[in-house]
Amino acid sequence: MNTFSRRHFIKTVVAGLTGICAYYCVSNHKVYAQSSSIPTNNKHILVIYYSLPESDSNLNEHRENSTVTIDNQLLGNTQYMAMIIQAALKNTDIFRIETVTPYDTTDHAKLIEQAKNELNNNYRPALKQINNLDQYDTILFGYPIWWADLPTPVYSFLSQNDFAGKKVIPFGTHGGSGFANTRTTIAKLQPNADFRGQNGLTIYRDRIDNAKNEIVDWVNQLSLV
Repeated sequence: MNTFSRRHFIKTVVAGLTGICAYYCVSNHKVYAQSSSIPTNNKHILVIYYSLPESDSNLNEHRENSTVTIDNQLLGNTQYMAMIIQAALKNTDIFRIETVTPYDTTDHAKLIEQAKNELNNNYRPALKQINNLDQYDTILFGYPIWWADLPTPVYSFLSQNDFAGKKVIPFGTHGGSGFANTRTTIAKLQPNADFRGQNGLTIYRDRIDNAKNEIVDWVNQLSLV
């Protein structure tokens, strides 16, 4: 299961991953990570992703693996994947889905139970807003798998935004279930989108550290730029 997992046993979390803009280095790529607003430019491709790196120091890499450390920065697997995609697309725009009320990432057991309860009760957390979505005609949409389903913040996002007429290609990370049924779910929630679920890419969490070339090859095969 890929429900709120973790790559490394880390005692402390580097502050500032949520709610700020920063430059991250992905191998030889500099990546501009935009957390809550989108710049306006002449590009029409947008990378949207949801990721929630845990900071529970009682976890270890053999139990749960949904984080990766790059240049001493703790990143979620899907976050890291999104950054590689952005760089491969010549630093196109990127947006991170964020909840108004942050999740407590310090207790793994409570976190996965909260995720299960939210899904069972069809809970939809409030989100920070996205701007200028209309200017994009292609969206690469990334997320981890929660209990073989979409994360509840992703449900919120899909219910609040209309992808009609836009090409939407999914990507993400998982703990053994692949995309599960999430591509079917997205297609139902966005019936007017040009949803290319068959062109999506999902990476097993234990492989994310060494998956950069696979991700870049996938982006290149999409022929978006």
